Amino acid sequence: NMSEPKFKVGDNVFRATRERRERRIECPDCAGTGRIRLIMADDSQVAIQCGNCSIGYEQPTCLVTTYDFSAKIEPICIQGVEYGMRETRYAYGGQENFSYSTDEAEVFATKEEALEHANRLALESQTEEDARFKGKYDGKRSWAWNASYHRREIKRAEKDLAYHKRMLETASLKAKE
Repeated sequence: NMSEPKFKVGDNVFRATRERRERRIECPDCAGTGRIRLIMADDSQVAIQCGNCSIGYEQPTCLVTTYDFSAKIEPICIQGVEYGMRETRYAYGGQENFSYSTDEAEVFATKEEALEHANRLALESQTEEDARFKGKYDGKRSWAWNASYHRREIKRAEKDLAYHKRMLETASLKAKE
């Protein structure tokens, strides 16, 4: 019970899609300084390296990546019709036995219909990207947590250092006896 495809080989139609462009912007957490200043519970201030715009142990770049989406339509000539279990696909374009394939839902008879669909795709993708970008910064451990963690680790390391120095002094005293 395969339905007739919307288009046939030789038809000139429009493919609706979206384009994604990478954009580097100033880090929203450190405002491009690479540092975060925190006021601790005892009112002392500490400055720590921004963990938002640094990758791993690298220095902060002061920039983060986001993406902009825009509608894109391209005129295509259908060169083949592919019947799948759930969808019809169209082959088009390309040289030297290399062709592309697209879902029937992305192909339109007029430029206007294609542009309307492409704008909808771009808007959906932009909305998802904006939510992902915002969530990436809302959901992270707080800067106060980071500072507290480093303070705790410094205290632990200082305690360990004092212990090992004592052990070494004890060992050298015993060696002299």
